[in-house]
Amino acid sequence: MRVRPPALALLLTASSCLASAAAAQQPWIDAGQQAMVQHYNDLIEQQSAPDQEGAVEDARRRPPAETDADERCDPEAVRAKLRPEYDRRLQSEGAAAAESWLRRQAEEAGRYAARNC
Repeated sequence: MRVRPPALALLLTASSCLASAAAAQQPWIDAGQQAMVQHYNDLIEQQSAPDQEGAVEDARRRPPAETDADERCDPEAVRAKLRPEYDRRLQSEGAAAAESWLRRQAEEAGRYAARNC
């Protein structure tokens, strides 16, 4: 004579299999939650730039700015810009004064480049 499992044990086994199959179909990212996050980000952007939706869209579509647009980040451009004034000071005030002025300008340009370039 063969013993059959009780109906309750069979029912519990079947329900656990169905529950695990449903859990396997859960997406990793909830689309509703992702939409809510995007909506929240849009609201924050609107509050930080009210009545400027057109400008915000233009800024999104604009390509990123060139990194070398600021000539103060280019040592050669800084040198070329300072050279005429250095020559003028060298002629009118002498070498010591011209070098002192150039040293101050170079320190300022170096500080700017260290912070912004």
